[in-house]
Amino acid sequence: MRAKILTFLLFFVFINFSFAQGLPSEINRATLENSHNDIGIPICGTIFLNDEIAKQALENTRIYNPEVYALMQKSILEKSLPLKTADTVGTRRNFFVFNLTTNQFDNVVAELRAVGNLTQVWVDTTELNNGHVTQTEVDAILTALETQTPSASRDPNKGIVALNHQYFGLPPNKDGDGKTDFFDN
Repeated sequence: MRAKILTFLLFFVFINFSFAQGLPSEINRATLENSHNDIGIPICGTIFLNDEIAKQALENTRIYNPEVYALMQKSILEKSLPLKTADTVGTRRNFFVFNLTTNQFDNVVAELRAVGNLTQVWVDTTELNNGHVTQTEVDAILTALETQTPSASRDPNKGIVALNHQYFGLPPNKDGDGKTDFFDN
């Protein structure tokens, strides 16, 4: 369990430092169709996905997996509408995850398992059902994100997200809820 949490936290910190060091002009660029309207377009945290690869993956998804492509388009449209209600624990949503093997997007159903003041933690339902991710692990992730970091941290009484806000500024708030969404799959 500690290895999963440490891996997740290291990945999160690495990605944020990578973006902060030299990619600010790329962060806000939309990588999906209709880039003139980037409402609801996610920002991918992987260093392997740039605009050209994302465009090709989107085209591959359109050609080889039209059902997932249709879900993506529907999701973009829904995200352009004003937020009606806040997500609650137990809410399920589609996440479109870049597949490094097929160079397409896969649809993953995730469930909201924890909500904090700054963050929401979503977990792949397959990983919940097979026991690879437990609520104890989700709670530990939320604690690290929201309230406490290791003693060697700049401020152990702050979570990762608060420290990230302090040093790098606020992330985009595409869905208008003021929370950063974290997806564990």
